[in-house]
Amino acid sequence: MAELGYVGLGVMGGGVAKRLLDAGHTVTGWNRTKDKAQWLVDAGMRWGESPREVAEQSEIVFTMVTNTAAVRAVTDGADGILAGLAPGKVYVDMSTASPENSRALLTGFIKGAKKQLLIYDAQVSDNAIQKVLQERSKAGVEIRIIGGLEKPLSRVKVRRLADLRLHVRAIVRDGNSAFVGSQSLRKLELEGRREVGLIITHGHIARKIQAAFEHDWHRRSRKKVA
Repeated sequence: MAELGYVGLGVMGGGVAKRLLDAGHTVTGWNRTKDKAQWLVDAGMRWGESPREVAEQSEIVFTMVTNTAAVRAVTDGADGILAGLAPGKVYVDMSTASPENSRALLTGFIKGAKKQLLIYDAQVSDNAIQKVLQERSKAGVEIRIIGGLEKPLSRVKVRRLADLRLHVRAIVRDGNSAFVGSQSLRKLELEGRREVGLIITHGHIARKIQAAFEHDWHRRSRKKVA
């Protein structure tokens, strides 16, 4: 059984948390109004004093809150989930929130690069993402892209593999964490569809993606485009 965390224990979140408890998992939870979650504590759920504490005590953390502002309130800051999300842990947001929130998380993930970014992307074309890549490049971060880049960026290397079709965006940051998600997070496309993305802090998984990237980068079938 797993050590799970749940933040946002309303009608939907509370129901899911109860099913996890019934399945035998250890669940640590937090809700803005503790009294509304007391029935879960009575059922065996451990109480966390903050979203950060929930993350610190759990292998996988789920959020089910009301909107985008609420997601940011429980993820950001010194007491937020991200502050307690150590390497090897997983965060899953199940809230009804704007996909712009996912885009902001991805941008923040890229900004956190100190040494290297390895990117699979059929076409990096979002202006905000390109701006952050240029900033990281100027800061000395090595950036390589397999796929495409709409506008050439100084010191950013790009290679397109003619026989490799990309249906996912994957980014390895500094060899110890990764983002894997839908192909595009461009604002224009966010208006008409929903995107899915995972931020992985498990170093072993990140290194597996890194190894696949290096293998593809050095393939003979590559075609240099920038």
